[in-house]
Amino acid sequence: MEQNKSIQKAIGELNLFERIYDYIRMVDPVNKNVAYYLKPDVTEIGDGEHHCYKLWGKGDLCENCISVRAYNQEDTFVKIEYQADKVWMATAVPVVFEDNKVVIEFLKNITETGIIDIEGKETGEIHKIINKKNRLIVSDALTGLYNSRFINERLPYDIISSRENSRHLTLVFFSLNNFKAINDTYGHAAGNHIAKELAKIIKKYCRDRKDWAARYGGMEFIMLLSDTNDKQAHQVYKRLYKTINNTRFHYGGNDVKIAVSIGFYSMLNENITAEEFVKKAEKSTYIMTEAGKTDKKAIFEELEQKLFLTVREGEVAELLLKGLSNTEIAEQIFVSNSTVKKHISSIFNKVKVKSRSEFISKYSYITRL
Repeated sequence: MEQNKSIQKAIGELNLFERIYDYIRMVDPVNKNVAYYLKPDVTEIGDGEHHCYKLWGKGDLCENCISVRAYNQEDTFVKIEYQADKVWMATAVPVVFEDNKVVIEFLKNITETGIIDIEGKETGEIHKIINKKNRLIVSDALTGLYNSRFINERLPYDIISSRENSRHLTLVFFSLNNFKAINDTYGHAAGNHIAKELAKIIKKYCRDRKDWAARYGGMEFIMLLSDTNDKQAHQVYKRLYKTINNTRFHYGGNDVKIAVSIGFYSMLNENITAEEFVKKAEKSTYIMTEAGKTDKKAIFEELEQKLFLTVREGEVAELLLKGLSNTEIAEQIFVSNSTVKKHISSIFNKVKVKSRSEFISKYSYITRL
């Protein structure tokens, strides 16, 4: 009882709005959990028993999450949402409760108020209108992918969720490196056109309701792959490389050559921030170049020298990049499995990677030149 009084006190003067709104609830927007319903009845919700987005009956997280935005920016935000044949206005207000920052959501049924013109429209059409409005807020105007606001609001939750459920999570990082050169040669419209075409390719590799892609900033993009481990991520990575490398980009009757960096990082049960996750994926990128224009042997010898690899380590590294297992490498160079493991450990230490997939994602361009 005392706790209920404390909850009511937490929203202070906002109690006035109890007479206006149909639902008032306290949420943890980072974990997407409802802590309490303050109206119609004061009810405590057990941890993990009720996610805030389930109220809308869609089964998916809200693309336009105003509660996490209110939490991050310490300001009040409003949006229109729907639930079956009803239209709702949602207001998110950040407050401090028992020394913790939370968000109070005020929800009002506005179906019959005229705030949204729904007269004569079918339910499906109403949903489409509202979804479009919410999507615009978190979409990049140029590419149609999600924008940086969406990344900041969604990626932390995906990391927490993957860790709590012990599920693999992979982030793929892309960069269009010669965007300025394209603009200087063919004009700014050409650069924008190429960025859109690259975004279309990236989006095709996102599975519905599981993955998402966004413009990270400038001509940098990220793709978040759910339930995807190192091995699976590497397969996606190879297909992406092949698709981009085999795509002929055109503008104004000209073939436009592009230089793209691409890499990925897979995590499982890692306690890292969204920023750290992106940086790890970015560090694994490499430059994709046109096939046949570079001497592969010379490039690999130069790499060996820069990384201070021994002759035998160079042999092991090259076979690693070709996708051979430890046993296959041992058979190729006539040594034991334990010796191969020692060479691989030494290679990883020198190139500062932690896994086979990270090494391959960083240097496999050599085997493809």
